[in-house]
Parts: sequence; C-alpha cells; structure tokens
Amino acid sequence: MQQLKQSELKPLRIRLHKEQNNVCPILKQEFDLSEMVVDHQHKQKQSDTNGVNGGGMVRGCIHNQANVIEGKISNTYKRYGLHKFIELPELLRNLADYLEQENLPYIHPTERTKPKKLKKRCYNTLKKSYKGRAKFPLYPKSGLLTKPLRTLFERYEIEPQFYA
Repeated sequence: MQQLKQSELKPLRIRLHKEQNNVCPILKQEFDLSEMVVDHQHKQKQSDTNGVNGGGMVRGCIHNQANVIEGKISNTYKRYGLHKFIELPELLRNLADYLEQENLPYIHPTERTKPKKLKKRCYNTLKKSYKGRAKFPLYPKSGLLTKPLRTLFERYEIEPQFYA
C-alpha cells in the first residue's frame, strides 16, 4: 500500500488508462484519457485509517460521469440508511435483476393517459351549426368533451377533433 502524492496521480491515470485498453470498466466503452479520472473508495469516517475496508484505496480509472453517478449512488445508499440492511454491491445486483424482470400487467395511476382536449375550432364549427333553442353549452375550461357537447356532435354528425 503506497500513499500517492498529487503529482503522481496523472502518471497513474495514464498507466491505468492504458492497462484498461482505454475502456471505462463501468461503461464498458472506450474513452479518451481527458475524460477519465482516477477513482478511489472513500473512507467511512474521516478518522478511519487508510486501507481499512478499502477506504482511500484506488479502484481504477473510470469515465468522469461514471465517477459522478457512482458517488451519488454511494452517498444516497448511506443517506437513506440502506447500508443497515444490505451491502451496496449486492443491492446493485439485486436492483439490476429487478429492473430486468418482466413487468406486471398493471399501469400505475400516475401514468394514466390524459384525455385529449377538444379543439376550439371544432367547438366553433358545432356552435355555428347549432339550431336549437336551448342555451348552447360553453367551451369547457378543461377543454374536455362533455356529455352535452358529445350529444350535440352526434346529433349534427360532426366528428369531434382533439389536440394531439
């Protein structure tokens, strides 16, 4: 175990990049050296000794954005207390398996398709065709096709048109 100096970081990054055949081990794609950073495992506590449980140890040379997301995932994992239940690598493997499994045949209520809004031009066409004595229904603020309007469209044989 060797404590690196800041001046030794760039030569190490160059060497690791070459040893990895210019490939980021997380993204499994080739990248230019300028997009790569030396990744290390952060210590659990600042007071921890370097090397304990891998803290402070270099893991490899990875793409800078992969490094950002790795940090965000690690921090979120700890912040939400998941470290009390499961180790991070096991959690990520389980998550990958879960994401790849077949979905259930239900659509979540927040993903409900929104009803299309009636085109104002179509409403005005119906209004011009209207011959009745009763007060003509107002264009709804919601833009949705109401039952009274639907009845009138059917009576006057006008196909309602909706915004995409």
